[in-house]
Amino acid sequence: MNTLGRIPVCGFISGYNSGHSNVSNLSNIIYSRVMLRGFVGTDFMHMYADFQRDMAGWLKSGQVKYQETVLDGIDNAPAALIGLLNGLNAGKMLVKLAD
Repeated sequence: MNTLGRIPVCGFISGYNSGHSNVSNLSNIIYSRVMLRGFVGTDFMHMYADFQRDMAGWLKSGQVKYQETVLDGIDNAPAALIGLLNGLNAGKMLVKLAD
């Protein structure tokens, strides 16, 4: 952690039901005067069209790679939700309903 560093924080679905904080080394944050700042995607809606254009190009060129966890069939929807909440997925958790 750099002195006066900034740490963006987004997403916490695996910790919703944990009942405890996962912040460690709190003294380092204090003494380094680091700023933690939460954000959500809707904070940047004014940039969404540019994001779509840029990301489509990066995905097509291979500059950005992604992962998905896909479970087949609506019968697997409960398992997908449980897996999502327990952090068992890589990337997006999807339920494929049909080909």
